[in-house]
Amino acid sequence: MLGSNHHYAQNIMLEYTDKLVSVVSACTCDRCQRRMTPGEPEWDEKVSISYKAGYYSTFGDGRKIEVDLCQHCFKETLGTWVRATPTDDVI
Repeated sequence: MLGSNHHYAQNIMLEYTDKLVSVVSACTCDRCQRRMTPGEPEWDEKVSISYKAGYYSTFGDGRKIEVDLCQHCFKETLGTWVRATPTDDVI
């Protein structure tokens, strides 16, 4: 039946609900302001951190902590401590 949200498969009725989904369409580096979008090489190498701080956090109890960095700023700021090891995975 066209226009119906019911689909039948082997006598089992499946019900579907339309759902609005937001996807990230761009990301701006918080340090250098480089704008990155899906489909460009920089997009796949960006680093985004988001978490809720716990008690006694230096950022404040229960604060939401977020940062977005391009790969260049990530390397320049944290590269000294990053462990970048080769893998057997083929990209």
